[in-house]
Amino acid sequence: MKKTVFLLAALLTMLCLPATAQTTLQTDTVYGVREISQDEFRQFIGDWATDGWAPARGRTVVVDFKASWCIPCRRMAPELLNVAQHYDGKVDFYSVDVDANKALTRALQIRSVPTLLVCRPDGQRRFIVGFYPASELIQAIDQALK
Repeated sequence: MKKTVFLLAALLTMLCLPATAQTTLQTDTVYGVREISQDEFRQFIGDWATDGWAPARGRTVVVDFKASWCIPCRRMAPELLNVAQHYDGKVDFYSVDVDANKALTRALQIRSVPTLLVCRPDGQRRFIVGFYPASELIQAIDQALK
């Protein structure tokens, strides 16, 4: 009985939390956003310490530079998940905590959050700064991919 009450309380708590409180998306699925460190950035995306780097896997990547204290970043998380699902595995999505990965943040000159880095397989990069709803993010990413 106690276990049932506890599970019910936990479920109600999760349902009552606003979407903005769900800040970290750590999923390894094709349609998700994977949180990575600056070392994993080198592995999955490219060696950010060198000039002219391109995505290591030859695919377009979108990297969300965020901070846990940033309200617009929290609002962006569910929007970015919707965008990742829209691209149906054709684009890889990652997120980086700027406070925990300062060297990467400095190297890429990230000065405000949220900032999205869209990097094409040929190495061309575009930064999108600020919060945008999913529909506008899709337009901006499509524009960067042209």
